[in-house]
Amino acid sequence: MSAKYIITHIDGRLVSAEYDNNICVGLDILSPTGVMGNIYAGRVENVVKNINCAFVEIEKGVKCYFPLEADNNRHIFFNNKNNDKLNQGDSVLVQVIKEAVKTKPPTVTTKVSLTGKYVVLSSDIRGVNISSKTKKDELCKKVQSLLLESLNTEKFGFIVRTNCKDVNESDFEDILKEAHDMSKKFENILQRATYEKAPVCLYKEKPLYVNHILGFPNDYIDEIITDDDNIYDTICAYLPENERMKVRLYKDEMLELYKLYDVKKQLEQASAQKVWLKCGGYIIIEQTEALTSIDVNSGKCISKKSGEAAKEDTVYKVNSEAADEIARQIKLRNLSGIIIIDFINMKSEDNTQKLMSGIRHLFKNDKVTTTLIDITKLGLVEVTRKREGVTLLQALKDTSF
Repeated sequence: MSAKYIITHIDGRLVSAEYDNNICVGLDILSPTGVMGNIYAGRVENVVKNINCAFVEIEKGVKCYFPLEADNNRHIFFNNKNNDKLNQGDSVLVQVIKEAVKTKPPTVTTKVSLTGKYVVLSSDIRGVNISSKTKKDELCKKVQSLLLESLNTEKFGFIVRTNCKDVNESDFEDILKEAHDMSKKFENILQRATYEKAPVCLYKEKPLYVNHILGFPNDYIDEIITDDDNIYDTICAYLPENERMKVRLYKDEMLELYKLYDVKKQLEQASAQKVWLKCGGYIIIEQTEALTSIDVNSGKCISKKSGEAAKEDTVYKVNSEAADEIARQIKLRNLSGIIIIDFINMKSEDNTQKLMSGIRHLFKNDKVTTTLIDITKLGLVEVTRKREGVTLLQALKDTSF
């Protein structure tokens, strides 16, 4: 496996691209002005009971949507209170979990978290939990025991990340140090809020590209390359010393970094409606407010043999190749919500089941929760994918120059 992570500037935008064996599997427009992940002492402007929400001001003139859900009620107040209910005028600890999209304001939560390479600190839990993806991993259980023995988790708790399943016991000291540093950072955030007047920013989240890098499994990325001196220094500051050798500052006046890795071409292809397949077929991707539809077409892929069996084989070949490309495009474009896929109809039930099984396997490799619901009577495959930020297309529109 040969994976690279590229960060560069294209037409005034800061762009990241992830390559796995020379295939682009991830693209992001990195907004320099985003508030995602920032922690604030926010001021409650008003509580709207009929829609079960509140609006919280985090900066002067910046109001955020705050859902009053049953699992979002462990508030940390900075003003004197005789109850735990959210009221107008309260000063409360909040974190931005969704950027503003079009007319919708940013969304905040009182479930505040700090994310490291190995653990996540969360104000919403107590004790030490293990990520649901690795609950059975023995190394993660050892890390859990280590943190429980060494940390005070009465005010906040920790989640052991999936990265811990790839560590050695020699790395435990680094994991413990990371958790201790997070504890101090969170205590400092709470202390600062006691003498700062709301609304005020208490903590600025790490740049998105740093969070991407810290979230990669150990030994997955062979090289991180950027042509920006400040970004290079920032990445090195966050990475452990033994991993800084992976970071390379690219300097070549003859050939720009984005041209070397065809990043601009990848952006253009990932925002196009039509995507060609190697077999000659193609898929059409249409994004709307309600859902994303993906249509598979045979295009230039025509069987050289005659007969129903040959035709069925050709259709399965197109559908199978389309499934691989669709899984890649969903991740590449950060498609989310409801996704409807219209594959070419197949007569063989065995081929249909093989195709569905293959899609399920592909979706399991997605870091974002992606669920294959079912295939309808009309032959449409229903998929849902958890929303994680905006789509690539929306990000391109929001940062157009």
